[in-house]
Amino acid sequence: MLACRAKPETVRESRFVYAMGVTFLCVIEYLCRIVVEGPLPSFFGHIMRIFISSLFTFLVVVMSGCSTMDAKGKEMVGNEAPEARLMFFDGSEVPLSSYRGKNVTIVFWATWCTYSRSLIERYEAIARRHSRRADMEFIAVSIDKNEDFEILKSRIQEQNLKSMTHIFSGNDSYDHAFVSLNGKNIPYVVFIDRNGVVRLADHDLAPLEEYLSMEFGLH
Repeated sequence: MLACRAKPETVRESRFVYAMGVTFLCVIEYLCRIVVEGPLPSFFGHIMRIFISSLFTFLVVVMSGCSTMDAKGKEMVGNEAPEARLMFFDGSEVPLSSYRGKNVTIVFWATWCTYSRSLIERYEAIARRHSRRADMEFIAVSIDKNEDFEILKSRIQEQNLKSMTHIFSGNDSYDHAFVSLNGKNIPYVVFIDRNGVVRLADHDLAPLEEYLSMEFGLH
């Protein structure tokens, strides 16, 4: 499942700068080694070795950053969910723990994220099918910016997203619930059981549908 960077500027730019810094240091180290050990057989071979070494280092740094994006989210599974604040459209707040006793699904999304748009519609279909269950709560947390509030409300109306509880703080990717639940990319799906234990953290709805089917016989 593809996902959007929740912090597109800071995450992408910081990783790029870090990768370039490491690559630059590797090139300097390699040039110093050439000075000490002697030149390569040919100028072309010298340039190619620097290029390949630099490219490999750059890719390793960037890809290693991507591979660890979801690590903290996965670490939560099997543990009690951390406390988080959920802010409604009217500005009122409730703690996540107030839903204790219910099985809670939380989807973090944003209007600007392409992958969120199709997933939130699928999420609406799931919530609609099971909306009458008293032991289930379906929550959608928007991590849009405060100035996009009207866009968010229009999107909810256009896509008829009425079967879920909508949360919006206007704090972008610094939304308290998103940060507390170790969110990095969106869409981000978290399932918390009635005892407050995280049972699932993923970027797709397929694992959630499978879990609901196995544990509750829901389809």
